Amino acid sequence: MSATKTKRSNQTPDKKSASWRKSKSSFARRKRVAVTSSAPPVMARSPAQSTMTKDFKPRRKTRRRFDLALNSPGVEMRLPAIPQIHIGWRLLSFFLLAAFSYGFFTLWNSARFRVEAAQIVGLQRITSEAVNTVLGISGEPIFTVDAANIEQVVKDEFQEFSAAEVEVSLPNSILITVTERVPVLIWIQDERTILVDENGNTFPMRVENESLALPVIEAQTNPPAPPAQKDPDLGSEAGSTLELAALSMLEESDDLEGLSSRPLLAREMVTAVLRMAENAPSEALLTYTAEHGLVWQDKRGWSVYFGAPENMEMKLKVYRSILDHLKSQDTRPEMISVEFLSAPYYRIAG
Repeated sequence: MSATKTKRSNQTPDKKSASWRKSKSSFARRKRVAVTSSAPPVMARSPAQSTMTKDFKPRRKTRRRFDLALNSPGVEMRLPAIPQIHIGWRLLSFFLLAAFSYGFFTLWNSARFRVEAAQIVGLQRITSEAVNTVLGISGEPIFTVDAANIEQVVKDEFQEFSAAEVEVSLPNSILITVTERVPVLIWIQDERTILVDENGNTFPMRVENESLALPVIEAQTNPPAPPAQKDPDLGSEAGSTLELAALSMLEESDDLEGLSSRPLLAREMVTAVLRMAENAPSEALLTYTAEHGLVWQDKRGWSVYFGAPENMEMKLKVYRSILDHLKSQDTRPEMISVEFLSAPYYRIAG
């Protein structure tokens, strides 16, 4: 019996160890199941996506460390780490846009870059105040000034200028160089008074009762058309078109300010009128009629018909010869005509 007990007692530890191992493995399985069931499900659709999910690591900001050496050997002091700041392109472009907007706003509203008045060189009869009033650029930013537009406005509004050149420079300088036409005679027709230069171009008399020591001719009809001129831009004969435009200005409204300069008279006509004025007696009235052309009314009581402007020098010589002949005979003429050099004639008064 004791042997039996001894055998049982010897077998008991083996049974206990076996059951302990069994319970331990069962506990481990339960633990694995619990851990597995508590983890969230992960779905991987492709190996690449699974790899990206597994390899993703949050980016850490690098910090720069500074160690400061002291005077004592082997001793140093560590300063606090400073984070390294990275400025992106979006932030940089924002700062650039803000700086540009501020600079543009400052320049636009700065009094230094605003036009006070244009400086005009070459004026004779027209004042700079009159030109600046028409331009209307006083107080405007220099950045809005268009030199080509100013040049066109000057030529359109002031027929006295045969040429104009505009220079714009910073901060607020505008220089206009003009070439002003010089009037040589005054043409009066239909109660309108205009000035004529040596080339036959016309422009208005802007100042009423302006004192000009110029020959005055009163026209009863339109003058003859200037000869046709070749227009290099149009490639055609443009003289007749210009003449019609010039004549139409004498038939339009009374406002001469809006007239553009056009050749009203031929150059030969202007030269002939000037020669007549030089040889005419004082206070003689120069006229132009459709029937007899150029005429002067002598204050002594007779008229002289010169006709067309051609051969004016010869016509003046013939007139003086006829007048001397009549004076030698103590005869006063009523009319002397040298319109046709081949057949001059006169009519005795009385």
